Amino acid sequence: MYKVLLKKFLSFSIGNWITMIIAISTTPIITRLFEPAVFGMYSMYTLVINIILIISILGSDQSYMRYFNTVENKAALLFKCLKISFISFFIIGIVAFIFRTQLSIFIISKNDIVLIYLIIAGLFINMINRFMLTVIRMKQNAKLYSFVSVSTKITEVSLIITFFFNVGETVYSLIFASIISNLVIMIFLIFNNRKLISGIKSKSNITTKEILGYGIPFTFSLIVFWLFESIDKISLRQFSSLEELGLFAAAMKLVGIVVIIQASFQTFWTPVALEKFERKNEERFFSNINLIVGFVMLVMGIAIIFSSDIVKVILGENYNSVSDILPFLLLGPIMYTVSETTVMGINFYKKTGWHIVIAVIACISNIIGNLLLVPSLGAKGAAISTGISYIVFFVMRTNISSRFFKVDYQIKKYYLGTLILVLYALYATLYNASLLHYLMGIVSLLLLFLIYLKDLREIINFIKKSK
Repeated sequence: MYKVLLKKFLSFSIGNWITMIIAISTTPIITRLFEPAVFGMYSMYTLVINIILIISILGSDQSYMRYFNTVENKAALLFKCLKISFISFFIIGIVAFIFRTQLSIFIISKNDIVLIYLIIAGLFINMINRFMLTVIRMKQNAKLYSFVSVSTKITEVSLIITFFFNVGETVYSLIFASIISNLVIMIFLIFNNRKLISGIKSKSNITTKEILGYGIPFTFSLIVFWLFESIDKISLRQFSSLEELGLFAAAMKLVGIVVIIQASFQTFWTPVALEKFERKNEERFFSNINLIVGFVMLVMGIAIIFSSDIVKVILGENYNSVSDILPFLLLGPIMYTVSETTVMGINFYKKTGWHIVIAVIACISNIIGNLLLVPSLGAKGAAISTGISYIVFFVMRTNISSRFFKVDYQIKKYYLGTLILVLYALYATLYNASLLHYLMGIVSLLLLFLIYLKDLREIINFIKKSK
């Protein structure tokens, strides 16, 4: 059983790993082409696109996943979900155009109507791609998903370099590359799903009310979660500079190694978890997955912090301070990934309103942290605040989910491992690399292995018996 799951996970993640290798190998080139301030502007562009995308979709992609296994006519379900999103997109597009001046100044500090057209175009393309990729996920077509991930990255990097030499060192080079690469993938995905799309006008037994009823709570929680994830960038924009924002954005790119694992696990995990839940009496399965994922993510976090000084060599002189921003940013994808194994009780029992409560509490903690730390510490303060807020996010998700779905996650061990990681991250953030830095890393890893030693033996034996 676990061998099959591991194979599925690797199938879904292989594309992301190749994408990561491409990103790591090309990031030193791109950071030498563009100044931190340009990265700061592009970071604000992606921030705006993401929030508008959340509002436009209205959680209908989540509804599509939830009802996918309960309906025979999947084309009709997709059509209803898309129809909702198209109507919302049209309204949002009009609002964005009305406030085009304010939006443009917020992103690039000047009024440029071209930027608004690019935002609307980018939004439409990303919306279609979201649904097409959701179809691939629910079909568990790992090879195609990986192919799309790799193709998108290769196309985007190629276009960034092309536009740099033709458009110049401006934010538009990055925006054009993003839009066109996603457009190419959108055309491919539509062609690939043409059989499904051809039957899209048929009727579905799932009503619009059911789709919105399940999806809208996700929308509200995702909006708050967007604020939770974006308050650091907004705070840096308000209290610091575009340069600091650019350094923060560069650090986020390097966190990509862990974000890729988060995205791969989430892509593979949701369909598997829903399938296991339908079979009943699978609590031990969820407990073991949590132990494995928790241990692996903590080890990875310590290992990356241990080697974070390499960043100075990779990114170039203008981005040297990124290595001090990186440690606490790692807590985001680590906590999110592990929380995916403990949060499922909320989704299983359709208590999605709790996602809003969780996101609000985590968001408030991040706002307070940024207000206190960003004015004095800049990007370092934003990273510390974000990392601590993700711990709050994990605790809330785990505790609330456990009310509905009783699983023994042995969570105290994970909390102890998290404390070790946080202490190491704090030292790496406030002090430059030294012998003590590396010594603390080795000790942290040894302590982590001691905490999980007994459980790892039991899990390995259980996996062997379940083959």
